[in-house]
Amino acid sequence: MLKNREKIAVIFGDKSYSFSELLKSVSACAKLINTKKSEKVLIFGDNSPEWIITFYAAWKNENIAIPIDTFSTPEEIAYILDDSTPELAFVGDGKDDIFQEALKLSKHQPKLLHASELANLDLEENATDSIEAKENEQTALIIYTSGTTGSPKGVMLSYKNLLTNITAVTEKEQILIGKHNGIILLPLHHIFPLLGSMVAPLRDGSTLYICPSLKPEDILKTFAEAKAGFFIGVPRLYDTLAKGIKDKIDASIVARLFFGIASVLNSKKFSRFIFKAVHEKFGGKMEHLVAGGAALPLETGKIFKTLGFNVLEGFGMTEAAPMISVPSPRNWKLGTCGQVLPNCEIKIENGEVLAKGDNIMQGYYNRPEETAAVLKDGWLHTGDLGEICKDGFLKITGRIKEIIVTPNGKNINPAEIESKLISKFPIIADAGVFLHNNTMQVLLFPQMAELRDKAVENLNTLLKEAVAEYNQTASPSKRLMKFHTLSEELPRTRLGKLQRFRFVDLIPENADAQYKGDEPQGETYQMLKKFIIRETGKFPAPNSHFEIDLGMDSLTRISLLAYIEVVLGVKVGEELLSEYSNLNSLSEHVDSLKDKNSLSEKIVSWKEIIMNAEPFKLPKSTWLHSFLNGISKTFIYTYFRFKGRGSENVPNEPCIITPNHQSSFDSFFVAAIMKRKAFKNTYILAKEKHLRKRWMRYVANRNNVIIMDINADLKESIQKMAQVLREGKNLMIFPEGTRSIDGNMLSFKDIFAILSCELQVPVVPVAINGAYKAMPSGRKWPRLQTNISVDFLKPIYPSINDSYEKFRDRVKNSIMKNVSENK
Repeated sequence: MLKNREKIAVIFGDKSYSFSELLKSVSACAKLINTKKSEKVLIFGDNSPEWIITFYAAWKNENIAIPIDTFSTPEEIAYILDDSTPELAFVGDGKDDIFQEALKLSKHQPKLLHASELANLDLEENATDSIEAKENEQTALIIYTSGTTGSPKGVMLSYKNLLTNITAVTEKEQILIGKHNGIILLPLHHIFPLLGSMVAPLRDGSTLYICPSLKPEDILKTFAEAKAGFFIGVPRLYDTLAKGIKDKIDASIVARLFFGIASVLNSKKFSRFIFKAVHEKFGGKMEHLVAGGAALPLETGKIFKTLGFNVLEGFGMTEAAPMISVPSPRNWKLGTCGQVLPNCEIKIENGEVLAKGDNIMQGYYNRPEETAAVLKDGWLHTGDLGEICKDGFLKITGRIKEIIVTPNGKNINPAEIESKLISKFPIIADAGVFLHNNTMQVLLFPQMAELRDKAVENLNTLLKEAVAEYNQTASPSKRLMKFHTLSEELPRTRLGKLQRFRFVDLIPENADAQYKGDEPQGETYQMLKKFIIRETGKFPAPNSHFEIDLGMDSLTRISLLAYIEVVLGVKVGEELLSEYSNLNSLSEHVDSLKDKNSLSEKIVSWKEIIMNAEPFKLPKSTWLHSFLNGISKTFIYTYFRFKGRGSENVPNEPCIITPNHQSSFDSFFVAAIMKRKAFKNTYILAKEKHLRKRWMRYVANRNNVIIMDINADLKESIQKMAQVLREGKNLMIFPEGTRSIDGNMLSFKDIFAILSCELQVPVVPVAINGAYKAMPSGRKWPRLQTNISVDFLKPIYPSINDSYEKFRDRVKNSIMKNVSENK
């Protein structure tokens, strides 16, 4: 460790340890555990100073450290206990219950050390000797693989294995330099963050900040405090960060322009100057973003490179301690994994990457046959497919075990298909391709925010169309013959690798058959279940996804949240149903928040939701409103063959105007034939995602536009609509929610019917014909002189006996009749 031992080594919340204090704590812990040379110490706990102290205490006593996943089940812990038979087990804060369950299942009973026992260690003043890894073949670690194939194995790594990697990154490539601070974020039971974010940086003299959790707010706070120079992360984390940054850049014309310039200039200095605000979010001193654990998407790497970061993606595996190749900060290339480490060599044999050197593991613990299967003549058979480029860079192209061999003998790389699906179709958040019953199939996890934004009604139809579109350009052997919709993310290891062996069990019919356990009988659960049955007509299982499995639309979601608030006494935001998306998790969360005495069987009505609202100030029409309408009206009558009829049908009282939806110009078509007074008195809704630019919001606020975010404040938006009508104004709503691509009307949402029936205001149906021909899907500019007609129909008044559905259908049928007659 460091010569200047008063320098801070580790910071965790309000705790901090200098190198001297850390060394003293390690020495005291080593005496406390009193383990003998070559004994094994299992470490089970979240990242913490106590975790680090115990780990180094094991090394000081020349023990073998065995870090394990804190998300392990009791059965998995018991398996590792029985397989490795450690003499001591460290149990972190909050982990005692699950570890006790594991001990009941295990034949092996080690001595226990709890984190709380390290709170008052007897520190000796002269206990400041360093802890240096022994440069020999002594086993330092046993790391259990994360189980991408369902069979975890204990990888034995020697001090020599570890030092080969540490020396390469700190001395040869200078990725980790003592003058930089570092961040411990990923769980330390994985070899990649263990060496990359703890062992190597501490050996190099870095100050490390332990991030308390993987929550975005904790990550950003740690970035700001640490002012780190390097960061160890996994692709999924980088994807999330890149998407958030890029969305903000895309929202500004100026930022988008500079981003384009930066990507062309390829100047790190220019990028760091232009995007200084981004770098400040990372602490202001971040140099190296190190990616590992899985393949980093090329687009994600390009974004960070354009922003002025070094994006260093290496290649390795636990069996190589972990790096085999690593890029230099002075010489790196996106899409490749750098060059082979010193003291290591690689070769390509039948497409597979083989590695040999001082970093290669000793073998699998207690598994000589499996060791012999991957270590042949000193060469580690990685199972990864790759090629060595002309400049010496290694490029990974796939994984042998993941390659699908079709009945016709074709070799298919599923990752290639998955990447195409995710990049081409925004509605697909994740995809998993597999072969089952000799049929190419895919598991699809939808992008729920995108679907809500588009007000999608039939999810399966949309996904079917996406798969069909992919199949049109795919070779016959790569076509997907069956797809399955998942209501939760695909299974991955903690570092983001897909656990493909679990795919078949996730086929919905198999997953349903596997649901075990009695249905919860709690009062909250049963009340919410009864409400959902009443609203959707479907019987939910405890794990049924509200939208994917039960088809709950945005209005039903609002009803559910209102029910929770009024009946159960818990006020929650709409984002709650994204985080707790099934009946079981939602009821448990509500139970943790609610007043037990608030339960009742009260039925929540839409009238209560509409009336129980905070007043807001309506945007006012200005000269800009009339001016822009005049320009658009002149354009419409000149550019198209446009006819408008029935404007006199708009009554001299508040009403709801409901056009069918065929193009992005529809609101302008409707406004073009309205009388001046009615036009100035009419408000329209606009989705927040279409008005994120400042100038757009400026115009919207002066043109009777009410901005709504369907994913965040739909309830508030509905209440605002009601206020518009109560103040004597008109409201324009497109009841289909989204545009028709072929002129055929989509199903109508209930919102206009709810407002009309509850407030007793008339609805003026509006039939638009021909607009879809003027602006078909994918066209950037409308066709000249297209025939378009807009007809305001007779107003329809709600009757006392009308249900929302009945009234909705009366309005829809009147529009449908006009559209069919004028086709």
